[in-house]
Amino acid sequence: MTYRWSSCASKARVPVCDRRPSDGITPEKLGWIVAGGLLGILGTTADRCILPPFPSQVSLPLFGIAVRVGTRRTAQTRHHQLIGGSMSTKQLSAFAILATAISISAPACAAESGFYLGAGVGQSTFKEDSSNINFDENATAWKAFAGYRIGALPIVDFAGELTYRDFGHPDKTGAEFKAKGGDASGLAIVTLGPVDLFGRLGVGRYSVDTNISGATRNEDSTSEIFGVGAGFRLGRVNIRIEWERVEPDLVQHIDMYTINAYWRF
Repeated sequence: MTYRWSSCASKARVPVCDRRPSDGITPEKLGWIVAGGLLGILGTTADRCILPPFPSQVSLPLFGIAVRVGTRRTAQTRHHQLIGGSMSTKQLSAFAILATAISISAPACAAESGFYLGAGVGQSTFKEDSSNINFDENATAWKAFAGYRIGALPIVDFAGELTYRDFGHPDKTGAEFKAKGGDASGLAIVTLGPVDLFGRLGVGRYSVDTNISGATRNEDSTSEIFGVGAGFRLGRVNIRIEWERVEPDLVQHIDMYTINAYWRF
């Protein structure tokens, strides 16, 4: 039995019993538990996304080793201040093991490569602001496309697409526009599990017809196309939403907002 001074003014010595290493969570032990969980996730990620020869079965042993080493190191140090709360080492270990197991069962990071066919429908906005007219009107638009996705990397991916699109036929009093055409573009894709975030850049050939106060014109011109979007993969079925812009002759620009579905072969 040992003694310590109490905090009261009398400085009376109060007997306290020797303490054995507690099952409470010290900062060091908690750090080792978190590190073990991260090692487990890293093992799974390496198996599924980066290093095929690295087996996912090592992720849980890595976690167990980290927790055991952390527990032993903490037991040797009695003077760490305990973190308040009722959660024990065993409980935290169980939670971390569960998180690691969930990560093992998560879907692969990289999307599969292959050809796909799809179509989309939505709305276009024609914008023309000149000395002759101020035009800012909407119309129903649609597109059909075919593409190939590389699917070689776990986080960053690429695809190429050929698209035919009809921007619709908006009109207002004294003016009407019509546009359609085809383009080829590349997609740079950031893959977050089944979610895709992507940007588009390409070039196309578009035909624009205008009728302004009875004067008609038709122009075929080349324009770049660019846009951004987000998608969700459900097996071979893929859903995405997208904004795109082209800038052909006879119109300042055309924006296209679509929801799309495509099938990967």
